[in-house]
Formats: sequence, structure tokens, C-alpha cells
Amino acid sequence: MSFIVNYIGILVALLGLPIILIAILGRKKISRRWLISLIVTGVLLIIIGIYSQTRHFSSGEMDNIHTYVSLSYLEQSDTDAAVFHLRKVEKESWGYLSTYAILEKERNSNVDARLRYDSAKGLATSDEQKRATEFVNYVSPDNSEATNLAINSVRNAMEISEREIREAERLYSSETGYEYYDEGDGSASSIEERLKQTINLALRGGSYYNAVSSAAELANTNPSDENMLLLAETVAESVYAGEYLNDSYFNPANFSYTSDYAYSDSEMNNDMADYDNNTGDLWGLGSEDEENFNEESDFNMWNSQGENPDYSETEYDDPERASLQKQIQEYDSEITTIDSQLNYTENESKKKELTEERAEKNTEREALQNSSNYLYAERALNSIANQHSMRAEVVRARLRYSMKQYEEAINTLMDADKSIWAKLNPDPQIEAGIESLRSTYESDGMTSLESPSFKDKLMDLLSQGTPDMIGIATSPMSKDFSQYIVYGQKKYGDKLYVSNLNLEGFPNISVTLGGNEETIAALKEDSELVVKDTHKPVEYSIRDLNNDESSEKFSICAVVDESGSMGGSPSEDLKEALHGFVDALNPDVEIGIIGFENMYREISPLKASRSVTLSNISEIHASGGTNITAGIEGAMTQLETAFGRKTIYLMTDGQSDINMDVVNEAATRGIIINTIGFGDVNDELLREIAEATGGQYIHADSSDELIHIYLSLVGSIGTEIVVSYRVEDADLKEGRYFFIRSPKAKASIHCDYSLEEETTSIPVSLNSVYPAFISQESLESYREDNRQFDIVLEGTGLDQIKEVTIGGQKAVINTEQETDGSKLLLQINPTLNAGNQTIVLTDNKGDSKTFEDFLYVGAELERRYVFQIGELYLEPQHTIVMGNRIILQETEIGDEDPDNRSNNKTLSARSEGLILMDADSETISEIGRNELAEEDRYKPVHIRLNNGSSLQGTGLIHLNSNDYGMTSSDSRSDIIASGSYTIEYDQKQGKIRQK
Repeated sequence: MSFIVNYIGILVALLGLPIILIAILGRKKISRRWLISLIVTGVLLIIIGIYSQTRHFSSGEMDNIHTYVSLSYLEQSDTDAAVFHLRKVEKESWGYLSTYAILEKERNSNVDARLRYDSAKGLATSDEQKRATEFVNYVSPDNSEATNLAINSVRNAMEISEREIREAERLYSSETGYEYYDEGDGSASSIEERLKQTINLALRGGSYYNAVSSAAELANTNPSDENMLLLAETVAESVYAGEYLNDSYFNPANFSYTSDYAYSDSEMNNDMADYDNNTGDLWGLGSEDEENFNEESDFNMWNSQGENPDYSETEYDDPERASLQKQIQEYDSEITTIDSQLNYTENESKKKELTEERAEKNTEREALQNSSNYLYAERALNSIANQHSMRAEVVRARLRYSMKQYEEAINTLMDADKSIWAKLNPDPQIEAGIESLRSTYESDGMTSLESPSFKDKLMDLLSQGTPDMIGIATSPMSKDFSQYIVYGQKKYGDKLYVSNLNLEGFPNISVTLGGNEETIAALKEDSELVVKDTHKPVEYSIRDLNNDESSEKFSICAVVDESGSMGGSPSEDLKEALHGFVDALNPDVEIGIIGFENMYREISPLKASRSVTLSNISEIHASGGTNITAGIEGAMTQLETAFGRKTIYLMTDGQSDINMDVVNEAATRGIIINTIGFGDVNDELLREIAEATGGQYIHADSSDELIHIYLSLVGSIGTEIVVSYRVEDADLKEGRYFFIRSPKAKASIHCDYSLEEETTSIPVSLNSVYPAFISQESLESYREDNRQFDIVLEGTGLDQIKEVTIGGQKAVINTEQETDGSKLLLQINPTLNAGNQTIVLTDNKGDSKTFEDFLYVGAELERRYVFQIGELYLEPQHTIVMGNRIILQETEIGDEDPDNRSNNKTLSARSEGLILMDADSETISEIGRNELAEEDRYKPVHIRLNNGSSLQGTGLIHLNSNDYGMTSSDSRSDIIASGSYTIEYDQKQGKIRQK
């Protein structure tokens, strides 16, 4: 495509020349009007062609820059930031596709990675690009060395200029906060850009005070629609992060900057002075615009006190919030009084009355607390109320999400393109994102909702409301909002819930669906019901689980983790999840709540009314340890007096041992334990607890997902059906899903599932051996001490090796080592003969690979040597001569004499393995001479070898830190060759080629 665009521009420009020439030559035969028209047409074609070419090359430069920056982020394992830049690339190139393949491999998206890899392989032109593409193929999330090798190989093989590299490095530095990308010229537009950059860096670093205050300054300086949206966005980010906003964030007199994200105070002061002298007041709009920027303006609504108040250090410096807090304190006092009355009241009727009153007061108090917490988010909504663009709708959706108005947030986002204003002012990028969202939910899921590519589209859509900032596009709120949409739609649907998907009899599958009575009844009667598995309709049967046993009364105990690690957002999300769960339960279901940390406590009794239970949920707190045994014991105690079907829902986010006798006791009593694991938990333990009692285990990827999990559990209490079917395409392993849609019930659900699949074995290769040379003296010492000799192999696929022989001797593999397949620790008897030791690796399938010249045994020369080949110098730590072969170990490679170095070295590398060269008898004799004067004993012997030849090498070669090609402070990340390679050299240059 790039090729076509390039030549179209050239052709258009060239077409203009003959038109002008025809006009000039035929000027006597055509009218003046035609003459002028032809000349103008020709000139326009030339201008258009030149512009097209200029834009084409400019676009290509920016593509290179964004690809290079993406590689820098991948080096730091920041895949979200890498995606942000890769999505800006307009034309697919070898570098872009190779970088995307690395990204997809890092995200375990192997299908997408293979597609990118195959495309990159087809575009590779040079040997360097082809070799780098192969390195990409071996990238694995568990092998950082292989990933870094691939990243550096792609970076070095990209067709990118030095100027583009400098631009990319400046852009990367500006986004990561090390330096400013463009300090500007002090003009108003330059200061605006610098403020936006401050906002971007502050959001990336979680410095919400800097973000909001800088956005407020920007809006105060220039209250454009875009700047007002950006201010509202920073408020949304801050509120979502739990930042306690007050008027000082929006009052120019209180703005302050830190050097963490902005330039120095002196630079800021100079800029402020320059701007004030040239255009007016930095904090306002300038004198001529001041009368148009009054207290009724959008910005001034933030400061509820009007003129700049004399701020004190009190917590509530905002009158409206102060009023809310005063009311909250009054409710706290009333609730305390009720608690006191409950303690001294023995009359059951009075207790019930007081308990209901307390629940009502607590509900009203929570509403006031939410009003206080989200005061500035509501003001942000008001500040952009007069904006009707699609971008404003996206920001409104994010503001509602920050206030935990989840349904309103999704509806606002999904309806962003439906208003008359959206029709009059279309935004193709937002429209495309929303259409992708709708088509995915309304279809049978042709696109997997859990695929990284779909999540990338969501993240892109959610960041469209404000300027293109990595701080917004990759923020925690963007990620959580995206996950909320995925979890809310994919796993559990709106009216249907998949409580179990049984694959034990695959290709026969049974799916247990739950939901409210009306939905399930309509689904069973629907003659147009659609059931699919992975794009294909299937023959199905439906079995109703409603029987006499299931009509028994349900008694549930929710056991929740109150350990310290649940503090903050997880605890708040848990409360919201439980609130939705309890509120959705059938009124006939009894529900109690037990909390546990080091011990258990009863949060809400089993027999409490629904309103009291909902109120008691707010009493959940986070502190202490994690004692799961205590939690289950508390639940069993609470369920002792219950009747009917008894179920425990156990949620924990931590690691804990457990007394399985308690679990077995629960199973004996017929109590089912369903377990929910969140975060870094012992999945196997929680699965074991659930299976021992006939329950199920669910893992939550985030605290936000807890809300959807608890809602899905409602479907397992009450009306359930089982849909059974058989799949025909059983060989397909990836991208599988179950889909059902009922037009009559107006409900559908899509649920991905995966099959156990043999992992594709990584080809066995050997990159290096340590040590690469063993002296005969060392082996003799080991024999005398009756010890075995340790050898380490490094490469790929080494976890597949079951047998290793070295020099014909079978080595012992250390099976206790933890390895990702990149290393193998061996032990051998110290009985190796002198010379090259052939290494044979045999894998689990019985296939063998032989490697030569990675390990030598012999006697090293005492002298220090420096070998010169043309302009190439080789300085080994150890030199071995065997016949007519010279073997160099741990060799420094450079283009300067090591005894006469300058500061202009352009090549400095190190071989960690062996370099082998064949030499003539004269050279061997020269090396063997030892007649040196005593004063020259420690000086290196210089040996000049013939030019125009090549050397063989094994092991690793990496650049040293003083080499101009060095890209990292970690020398091992700049490996330029591994395994077997050649060093080709002549009088002027040397080249290292990977075999």
C-alpha cells in the first residue's frame, strides 16, 4: 500500500509537467482562457503531487517514531503504552508488524502474534531483518532475555534515520517524565502545550493534584471546549482514584508545581513573567477578555465561593461539602443514639423497630456521603452541560463511571452517536468504536470479548473525549471501565447467567444457565431460540432443574475477607457487589454475612430483614490477617439453625492455610461452599475447597469483576436450566465460545471457553555454555577431590531435554532447578579428554541435536596476546592452541589497539564464549615463542593475522557500555549474536553474522 501511495504522488506531479508543456507549445492555437486553465491545472497537479509525497514521507517518519517508542515501552513490559503508539501507525511495515508480534506474544495472544509474525516474515528484505524476525518467533512472556534480544534485533534492523531515533527518544522521555519533549517559545500556545504535557505526566504518575490544578489553569487561561473537557476528565480520573478534591485545586492563587512533572520553579517564573508582559495575566484571559470571563463562566463554577477566598487548612473548605458533612455528622450522632438504645432494650418489638430505623438512617447517610465524595464530579458534569459533541458524551460516560453509576456510564457511551448533535457533528473514530461495541454484543461474538485486540479498541474509544494523551488512554480508570464492559457483557450477560460450563465429556458440553423466572420461562418456550458453539449452530436439548428438592428454602452465608489487603477500592467494590447480590435475591432466601481476618465476626445475622442486611454491608472494613478456617467455622455456626439448602459463598484475596477437617465437616452436613478468589490467591486450594463440597471456584481478575461474579451467583439460586449439545469441530482448540439468544426473552449471553491443548514446543537451540573452556589442571583438581564438575547450558527449549552427553559422557541433569527452558544445570565426571567436547541434547520425543565447538578442554597459554586482523583487534583472557587451531575465550573485540585507546571508539563488544581461527604454521610458531625480556613479560604479544578471512564463534557477543551502538545500561540486553556465528573481516571492516 505504501508503495502505491508513493508512486501515485510521483505520477500526479509528473502529469502536471506535460500539461504545462502542451499549454506553452500550443499557446498560439488555443484561447487565452484555455491557456491559463491548462497552466493552472498543471501547477496544481505538481503541488498536489509534491504535497502527497511530502505527507507520505512525513507519515512514514511518524510511523517509524511510534514503532521505535513502542519498542522502548515493550522493553519495560508496558504493553498498554506500546499499544497506544502502535495504534498511531498508519502503514504496515516490517518494523511495525515485528513489534506488534512481540506485543501479542507478551500478552499471550498467540493467534494474533502468529498472524503478525507471518506478515513480518514476508516483508523482511535484508538478512538482518530476516534474522530479527526469527528472534521474534521465540519471544515468550516467561523469557525476558529472549524478549529483549528480539526487541534489540528489531530496533537495529529497522530502516530508521538517526534524526527519527532522536525524535523517538525525546518523545519517550517526555512521556515517562525524564525531560520535556518541547519546552516551546513562551507563547500562549506553547504554554498551553506545556500545561497539557504536565497534565499527561501527572496522570501517568498518579499526581492528581498536579493534574487537576494544571487543567484548571489551562481552562482558566483558555476556556475552550477542549480544555473544559480535559478539566472534567482530570476530575473524573481524580475522583475515581479516591482523591479528596477541594476548592484549592481550582483556585489559581493556590496552584503550585513540583519538579517531578514540570520544569523548574525558575523556568516557570520566567515563563509566567514573559507571558504576563506579552499577553496579560497567565492565570486569566488577558485584560481585553476579562469582562467576558465572569463568575457565571464554566470555569468559575468550580469555586463555589466566588472570589478567591482566604483558604484555611480545614478539611472542608467548600461550603456545599461542609453542609453535607455537617448533615453526615448529624446522622452519625443519631445512629450512635439508636445503637445505645439497642444495647439497653430487651423488648423484641422495640429492637426490630430500632433496627429498621437504624438501617434507614444508614442508607440516607450513605447517600449524603456519596454526594460529598462525588461533589466535584457532579460539578464537572455541569461544566460541560452545554457541550453536545460525541467527545463530550465520552467524558460524561467516564465521569459517571468515576461516580460508580455504571449502568448510566455504559448507556451514555453506547448512545453517544444517537443525538441530533452527533448527526450534525459526526466523529468517525468514536462512531467506529461504538459500532464495534454494538456489533459484538448483538452478534454471536465473532470477536472474542476477552481478546487483547478488542480491549485495545475499547481503551481507544474510552480515551476519545479529550486530547490524545497516554496518561488518559492507559489510566487505571480506562482499564477498569474497559474491563467492566467486558465482564458485564461477556461472562454474565444482562438477564442470563452462566453458572457452570461443563467440558468433562467434550465434545459433549452442558451449560447451566440461571436467571429470573420470567426470563427462563420465556427462553424454554422460545421457538426461535438460537444456540451456537464457535460460530456454528448446534442441536441442543434443555433440561429444567426445578424439582422438589430445588424448591426447598435457601439459606446463604456470604463469608468475606476483611484482611488488610482488601483496603481501599477492593473493599468498596466488595460492598457494592454484596449490595447488588443481596438486593437481587428472592425475598424467601435467607442471607447472613460473616467477616474474617485473624478471627471471624458476624456482620449481619441470618434472620435479619433485607433492609437491615443491606445496611450492615457498610460495616465491612479491612484490617488484620487471612484465616479462611475461621471464616468457614463462623459460617457453619451461623447456618446451624437454618433449614433447606445451605450454601456458603467464600471470598478471599489472600494466601492462607486451612484445616480441611472443617471443609469435610461442611460436606458431611450437606453445606455447599462456592469459592471466589481475587488477586494473588492459592487457586488450587480454593478449587479443592469448592470441589470437596460440590461447589464451584471462580477467580476474579480484578475487584471490579466481583460485582459481576456476585450478580452471576444469583442465577444459581432459584430457576436454572441445563443446555446440552455436541460440537462437530472438536479439533479447533482456540477461540471457542458458547452463545445463546432468545428473541422472546430479549436476552442473550456469550461465554468463551478454552480446551486443554498441548503447548507448542520451542525448538531446542544452544546459545552458550559456561564455562566454555576447562583447563586440564581444573579437571585434575576435581578428580583428586572426587567432585563432579558443574556446567550450565543456555538456550531455548531446554526444559524439553531429558538426556545430555558431553564428550561422549552422560551428564546428570539437575531436576530441582526452576527453569523457563532457557537454562540447564549439569554435572559431569571430571574425566574429559583434551579437545573439542561434542554436546548432544536429546529431547522428550527422543530427537537429538549435536553441537560442536561450544566447549573445549586443554591447556591455556601463559602469555597475554592481542590478535590484529585488518583494523580489528581481539584481546582474549585465555588463549588455547590445538594443532593448527587457535581458540580465544572471553574476548574483547574492538577497532582500537587496547594499549593505545582513545575516546573515539566506535566498536566495543565482548565474546562470552569461544572464537576459533585456523592459523598457518608460522603463526603457531610465533605464538609458541616465549623468549621475552623480563621487563616485557606482562606486555601483550601482538599477532597480526591475514586479512580477508573469517572466524567462527560460539556463545554470546554483546556490546559494551562504551560502544556507540549501546541502547541500554544493561550490557546483557544488547546481545548481538548467540549460538553459532561468524566474524567476517577485511582491511576496513568486520561483520558479525548469526548462523
